[in-house]
Amino acid sequence: DLARQSLPFLPDSPFRIGWDLTSMLIITWEVGLWSTAISISPSGPPMVTGGYMLAIKVVETLFWFVDMWVQMHTARLKGWEIEEDPEVLRKQYLRYRFPIDIVVSFPLDLILMSAGEDQLAYHFMVIRVLRLFQVPWLLQHSTPTRETSKIMESIVFSFWLLVVIQACVCGWLTLATDEEQQLTPEELADPYTVYVKSFYFIMTTLSSVGYGDISPTTNSMRMFNVFLQLLGLAVIMVISGRTGAYFITTDPYELVQIDRKRRLEHLMAKAKIPWAIQKEAFTIYPSLLEAGTKDYQTMLLELPDFIQTKISRHIKVQLIAAVPMFRGISRKLLMVLAEALTEEYHGSKEYLIRSGEVGGEMFFLNHGMVEVLIPQCDGKESWAATLKAGSWFGEIALLRRTTRIASIR
Repeated sequence: DLARQSLPFLPDSPFRIGWDLTSMLIITWEVGLWSTAISISPSGPPMVTGGYMLAIKVVETLFWFVDMWVQMHTARLKGWEIEEDPEVLRKQYLRYRFPIDIVVSFPLDLILMSAGEDQLAYHFMVIRVLRLFQVPWLLQHSTPTRETSKIMESIVFSFWLLVVIQACVCGWLTLATDEEQQLTPEELADPYTVYVKSFYFIMTTLSSVGYGDISPTTNSMRMFNVFLQLLGLAVIMVISGRTGAYFITTDPYELVQIDRKRRLEHLMAKAKIPWAIQKEAFTIYPSLLEAGTKDYQTMLLELPDFIQTKISRHIKVQLIAAVPMFRGISRKLLMVLAEALTEEYHGSKEYLIRSGEVGGEMFFLNHGMVEVLIPQCDGKESWAATLKAGSWFGEIALLRRTTRIASIR
């Protein structure tokens, strides 16, 4: 069950997704704070030391030590196989991940801050930037066929975009003179203002706006500015491409639906079908469309028999569990009922049930759709309803051991 929360954690379980997003948030805070502080004042400004920062560091350290336990107990996808053996996961983590995790998680700066060595602790914060190497391990999948959602892709892309912008800001803070940054003595005393002006310059440059109110005065800074402009062009192209891709449908079933809808629209317009007939077609077509695009039978035939059996059994359990009279029963009993189900395939206009027959079975509609026909006094049948995939019928006669009250075609 991909939704389970027991050990080991699946990498795309709700818990791990929430944990990974929290990790990215803390990494953003740690890397951003340290890089900004070092760039503004290598001697160590008070904004990253002191009592309140000590408390924050304690919470962060506890989080990262718990994170090592979480990583050690998370299943890993390798190729087409998911590794869930606890002993194998433990050995793999200790061999590949633990060395860097213990280096960046060991609270050396916290110990130095507790001892009153704020200056030394300040410089040891450089180790925190190594957490960037942990990001590729976050927001992983548990199956090789699952694609990253557009929301998660946007979050990861935004994170790395912030890292690039922050690196440019720190580069400007480190290389630019006070005159180039156009900072007054009062502004130099305020680290927040220094950072905001640098961030403002980087954003106007990367976005190719360039108001000109802050300009480089040395050759080295002019070359740095050229680099920023080229980087800005690349960033703009990447953002434009990602934004466009976000709104482009890539789901294969949605693409099939779009194609079939377009062909139906072309048929209606080309043949000048009357509006009344069009409305009837539009009433029926969504069910046909859904059934046609979600028919997995061809795909299942490519899998081994034992996998087909398991998947088929799971689909049957889902169909049974959707029926109100079966809700609340145990999964074990659902599996027993699923074993009793047999698969039948019927063609167009073929009767599954005829009114007046004695009912001894009920049906679960997995694909396609059926018509419910009610017998009339003159012996003919009239249409009453259309049932889509996921529906069921025949339960009344089955439970009451009576005759069918309607025909199903």
